[in-house]
Amino acid sequence: MKEQSIQNQILIEMGQNGAYGLRVNSGSFWGGEILSHDGKMLLLKNPTKILGAPKGTSDIIGCKTVLITPQMVGQNIGQFLCFEVKIPGQNAKSHQENYLMMMRSRGAITGVVRSPEDVVKILNN
Repeated sequence: MKEQSIQNQILIEMGQNGAYGLRVNSGSFWGGEILSHDGKMLLLKNPTKILGAPKGTSDIIGCKTVLITPQMVGQNIGQFLCFEVKIPGQNAKSHQENYLMMMRSRGAITGVVRSPEDVVKILNN
């Protein structure tokens, strides 16, 4: 199974489990109107260099609602989510692990996931 297929399944599962997620591209890439694409060569009209999120940013970020305790006025808040998606047998790169650790140290829920079930386990803990 391709990583993109796993990401799509995870985004659906997040929505069904009370969270919101979105796919993030990191690094830089080219965009524009596609004039032709033969699998090897891509021809763009008005090519524009697009800067994505910083290197190491997780594949999926999002938010889930957290109920604050009565001592904290009983308000709902959002908690930041970061999921690095990998196919089974593949591990996160060091810069990806560093991003997850940085976000976790700031209160985010993070993890390396290989299936929608991995996300559900993390969301429900």
